[in-house]
Order: sequence, then C-alpha cells, then structure tokens
Amino acid sequence: MSSNRLSILFKKFFWRSTKLKQVYLDHNLLVDWNVTIEHIKGLEIIDISWNQILCLSPNGMKLLEKSFSTNVSITMLNNPLHCSCDSLNFFKWVQKHRKHFLHFKNYTCSYKGGDFTISKTNILLKKDCASYIEVIVLSVIFIITFITVVCTSLIYRFRWKLRYWYYFMKGAYGYHRLETDDHYQFDAFVSYPDSDRHFPKDEMVDYL
Repeated sequence: MSSNRLSILFKKFFWRSTKLKQVYLDHNLLVDWNVTIEHIKGLEIIDISWNQILCLSPNGMKLLEKSFSTNVSITMLNNPLHCSCDSLNFFKWVQKHRKHFLHFKNYTCSYKGGDFTISKTNILLKKDCASYIEVIVLSVIFIITFITVVCTSLIYRFRWKLRYWYYFMKGAYGYHRLETDDHYQFDAFVSYPDSDRHFPKDEMVDYL
C-alpha cells in the first residue's frame, strides 16, 4: 500500500487480515494512526515513514501500544515531526518505547532553528514547556487577583448604596401590606411565619 496517497485509514481496515506479517504504508499522506492492529498476533513491521505525521494523537499512540506485546517494529522516519509543547507527550512516548522504533537514533525534529534527536528534544521541551506552564499559571493568578481587588474596591466604595438597596429590597419583600378601602384609626404590624400566614389574613383582619 505504499505510494497510494492515502490520507486516512478506517479503524477496522485490517480487521480480517489476521495473518499479516508486514504493513507498508510509506510514501502516503497519513497524519495519524487510527487503525486497530492488536488482533494481528504475528505482525512484525509497520512502516509509516515518508508520510505527513507531525505527531501521533493519544488515540494513535494507544492503538499502536496495544500491539507492542507482539514485539512489532515501527518505522516513522522522514515524517515532518513537529517539536512543540503540544507534542511533548508524543516524544516522551517514543523514547519510552524506543525498542519498538527502528533506527530510533535517526529520528529528529526541528526546534528553534536546529535539528535534534528525540532524546535531546525531550530535554529541551521539558525545560521550555515547564517555563511556559509557569507563565500561564502566574498569568491566571494575576488575573484572579486583579479581579478580586477591583471587585473589593467597588464594593467598599459603594458600600452605603449597597446597604441601602439591601435594606430597601428586604423591606419591600419582607412583609405583606394589606390592601383595603376601609379607614382605620391605627395601623398594626404583625410578624408571623409564612406557614401561619392564613391566620392574620383570614381571621385577625375580620376580628379587628
């Protein structure tokens, strides 16, 4: 299947090919691995060199890793591997399972104007990405602190207005004013729990 301009394969592409020994998918346009191969117990080689793979997705790594129990060998040479914080987990994964990658020492990726091996790439990315994460964390802390200070300042500045509106709303919704056309000499204020509101409204009013 080499040199067929394949850009994607279905997950069960090799589902019935249980006796495959070698899979050659080199010189295509693949950008990830999404094929189930764990059922192919005799698989020896997977060649996905000369494709368009920048890095494998977590799902792609998981699918390939399931076949490592069969001691399969993989070659991904001459792919435009992309060195960035987003691909750090991929390079760590490759280094961890380097015995399954043919010519592991020849794998390189471009970073900051230079080409580095996987081992060197992991060292550089681990350092740079750690600094990047620190910047994000500090930025989030700064934003939260800034918002907290602004909100606190506004509350303190308008504290009397806020208190006024609090008691105004509490007074507006805290009692029930009896509407009637009759005129009385005195007003009365009755405090009661909501569960007993029928007593003052239905009995006390008629009595008074």
